[in-house]
Amino acid sequence: MGFSLSVRWPLGRYLGHRVDGTVESLPTFGRMYSGLVRAASVGTCGASDGEGAPGFPAMTEASVSALRWLEEHPPHGMIRPTYPQVQRPPASDQIIAYRREGVFDKKISFGGRVTARVFAEGTAVTRPVSWVWSESPPVEVLNQLDALCADVGSVGEAESVAVLEVHRDVEPEACTHLLERASFFDDRGESVDVPEGGRLDVLEAQFRAANPKTLPSSSFDRHRFGDAGLPRSPKPSRDGLAARLLVPVGAVDATVPWATAVVIPVLQGPIVGPEGRVRVASDLHRALVAMIGQECSPVVTGHYAEGLARPANRVALHYLPSGAPLAAGDGTAAHLIALIPEVSRATTLMPSSAGSRVSRRSGRR
Repeated sequence: MGFSLSVRWPLGRYLGHRVDGTVESLPTFGRMYSGLVRAASVGTCGASDGEGAPGFPAMTEASVSALRWLEEHPPHGMIRPTYPQVQRPPASDQIIAYRREGVFDKKISFGGRVTARVFAEGTAVTRPVSWVWSESPPVEVLNQLDALCADVGSVGEAESVAVLEVHRDVEPEACTHLLERASFFDDRGESVDVPEGGRLDVLEAQFRAANPKTLPSSSFDRHRFGDAGLPRSPKPSRDGLAARLLVPVGAVDATVPWATAVVIPVLQGPIVGPEGRVRVASDLHRALVAMIGQECSPVVTGHYAEGLARPANRVALHYLPSGAPLAAGDGTAAHLIALIPEVSRATTLMPSSAGSRVSRRSGRR
């Protein structure tokens, strides 16, 4: 029998953003894990002075053991309501607030720079969201997780008030989505962050760096014009996070040459004529291979290990000029299109050792 960690929003609204600033429809388990870490440090379960666990002065050994268990045992799946869906306004219609950042200087003139801030968008959530494990941890770990959940006040941004709860004796078959390992171009579901071994150490090290024991001098608080003088919170490190695929239960694989088309509008840049479109596709291909790194799949590079059966289609990259018909999107802009095929999982997961060569004859790779 398994158990679950569920989160619900009494105000009916979740608000969170990804690292790139885009709206996050629902929190990943990595975000919920960070909330539990904070609760273990500053909540009622925190350690008194001199009673903290080795390496974690603000946490008790019970909290550290519970968090370590979550690192070593990723969830089996997830229970998600059929709603919500995030409907974001077009970029041209986003509401942006402009304001100056800085302080009054000695001449009583306002200094700093003007920054643009997009008003936050949220997701309407009327039912709890749960992460499910196929087996329960030891009783002491489960009890400690229950205590930590009581100290989590929000999931996402501060306005996203939330309640975390532990549910025992949960059937794994209740999952609406399963958490699986997948390659970069696996299109069966949504990529989410899951903590793995060492995540707790990374968060503790980043907290210590941001909160040194030696207090800064009064001169540290003196205002400085320019980027160095503007307060900025450090972004949480991504070390200790693993990408997993959230696959809907009962999802049917597509039986088409390309299962997914990723359409990227080109909002700025020169007009590319017919003679330059192959070069643009080639540059896009190189950028993809460089971004994925050494574990780039043969379905992207086009080079397969000797004796490995090659699929009928590989990733195809194309440049679509402005004015071309589109089912959705801005038809007045040019687009870059990446067509992702439906291939065997074994082929997708196998990294390429042959590098990446580019065919000059077409946009297909």
